Amino acid sequence: MSSENINVFCRVRPAIDDETIEYKARNTNTSNFAELEVENPLQSMTRQSNNAATSHKFAFTRIFDQDATQSEIYEATGRPLVESAFQGFNATLFVYGQTATGKTYTVSGNDLEVKEDSGIISRILSDVFNSSTNDIELVSVTVSYLEIYKEVGYDLLAEGRSKSHPDELPRVAPMKDARNRLNLRNLSVQTVNSEEEALRWFELGNTNRKVAETHLNDASSRSHCVFSIGVKCRHGDNKTTLNAKVNLVDLAGSERVGKSHLLKQNLLTEARNINLSLHHLQQVIIALSKGTIRHIPYRNSLLTQVLSDSLGGNSRTLMVATISAQKRHLEESVSTCQFAQRVAEITNKVKANISIDSDAMIARLEDEIKLLKEEIGSKTSTDAPAVHLEENELDQLIQDFLNGRTDTLDVGLDLDGIQYCFRRLRELILNKQTEIPHPGARDPEQKKKKSKSC
Repeated sequence: MSSENINVFCRVRPAIDDETIEYKARNTNTSNFAELEVENPLQSMTRQSNNAATSHKFAFTRIFDQDATQSEIYEATGRPLVESAFQGFNATLFVYGQTATGKTYTVSGNDLEVKEDSGIISRILSDVFNSSTNDIELVSVTVSYLEIYKEVGYDLLAEGRSKSHPDELPRVAPMKDARNRLNLRNLSVQTVNSEEEALRWFELGNTNRKVAETHLNDASSRSHCVFSIGVKCRHGDNKTTLNAKVNLVDLAGSERVGKSHLLKQNLLTEARNINLSLHHLQQVIIALSKGTIRHIPYRNSLLTQVLSDSLGGNSRTLMVATISAQKRHLEESVSTCQFAQRVAEITNKVKANISIDSDAMIARLEDEIKLLKEEIGSKTSTDAPAVHLEENELDQLIQDFLNGRTDTLDVGLDLDGIQYCFRRLRELILNKQTEIPHPGARDPEQKKKKSKSC
């Protein structure tokens, strides 16, 4: 298990007029560090505040300026997610920013096929199905598509969905299992066998998303959406199976909205729900970034529950903050950058999701038995006396062997130690465990046998 900070990127949407923000974007070639300097909104609006700083400076992993292409953004943000998935690590990318700054375009693009305007999702699906080599065997791929609208979850891939009557669909509800893991009841998970099939499901989900016309966008996303890709694979001769999930999260617009902006009552209600869920997300971010608060308010909204493993959990996570280069959106752009700085302070503890193939483990044990017999047969009475290891030392050897840190179980000529190792490995296989629960703990049956022999 390792600790990793969330990488935060910034994308500047091209301006459509001459009224642009006065900003400077500086990327470094030697490290993952970029700096964005934006004029202070107070200075920009009043030009009379002598006490306020003339500009704000924000640090990012990388800044994509107005001329950045979809391909450049994918290489920096999307491809690492695929690489992580094939290593068994969960991965999450989410986009955050004001409406009409390019969030959905970044994630979904305009073309489903991998073309110039294709988004991150379609490119990831292409890479997943085309990354199999002699060293990597792709076992299975699954997709799901969750929509969160007015704090209610819906399955965008449900059969018979009616876009005009979304409330008729079964609602997706969060539930915790016996291991305290989040499960989303009624969210369908579709197994896909090809890139084309996966793209068809993605297209279906996109047609079912809730959109509406606003003053900023003719087809603004009025909900949060999470497209998840499950990847199961094996590496080479090692029959250990790796399982990972890649979450692509398209958040609704983060701008503060008042009655003067949205005249229709239904849009005003939607905006308030969006602002409330993003407020809860911000509270989670603030609590995680401080690092001293024990209680993290994940349960305050469905969105934060869904993202609980991606923020402060077991996932390699990155964020793309989208901002506008227009002066009239300067305040919202600065607010987005400030939120991104909070996210960059969060640390996730990631580990690979590994499951052991029982048949493969038995084959490895048979090979170990053969090697041990050959080693014992080659020993003579003139060899040095056998070294008897304690059970906690043997448990550590077994753990190192299962985790791939050693290729053999070297217990010498200690027959009791050899029998102990075989017994413990058999228990692990039968229980389908990859870790020893209590290193050094004695088997109760073994204790009885030893007490009788004494």
